[in-house]
Amino acid sequence: MRRLLVRKHHMHVPHSTVRLILRQMDPVGVVARQHHRLHRRTYWSHGPNDVWHVDGYDKLRPYGILINGYASEHSPALNLIVVVVVWKYTT
Repeated sequence: MRRLLVRKHHMHVPHSTVRLILRQMDPVGVVARQHHRLHRRTYWSHGPNDVWHVDGYDKLRPYGILINGYASEHSPALNLIVVVVVWKYTT
């Protein structure tokens, strides 16, 4: 909604104002959208190094830099960070 106001009407409105107006105009829609939030999954593993979480940072991909982070389920810190630089040659 905020993006629509900026694009079409060139209005910059705070998130809190848009949230209050939507709550007044469409309370049923606000409740319906709240139910589609991300739900954490539960899973079972045999122990350390059985389940790994992987996440990638893609904002630098157009420049040929790929960053991925790997973490074990039982470790609070990142276990491995992989940075790959891909050089693209144009002919």
